[in-house]
Amino acid sequence: MPMQLTPEAEALIEKKVQRGLYASPEAAIDAAVQLLDEHDRRLHRLREAIAEGEEGEALPWTPELMAQLTREAEEMQRRGETPDPDVCP
Repeated sequence: MPMQLTPEAEALIEKKVQRGLYASPEAAIDAAVQLLDEHDRRLHRLREAIAEGEEGEALPWTPELMAQLTREAEEMQRRGETPDPDVCP
């Protein structure tokens, strides 16, 4: 797919290739596209979580709830389960 980059984008890519961060301009663009895709997926998950939160019932934040969530997280960790990305920083 032929494309035309701005002079600024070309200069930035060339600079990164010259510094050895990427093997070629194509490798730099591939990495950028992968990062863009990951960004889009995270944004989509965030928007879904916001919509879910707006539709759902809120629970009062209490020390008991915090203790329960901590116990559940520790149990999941013992089982080797991967945490939901919505709750990870």
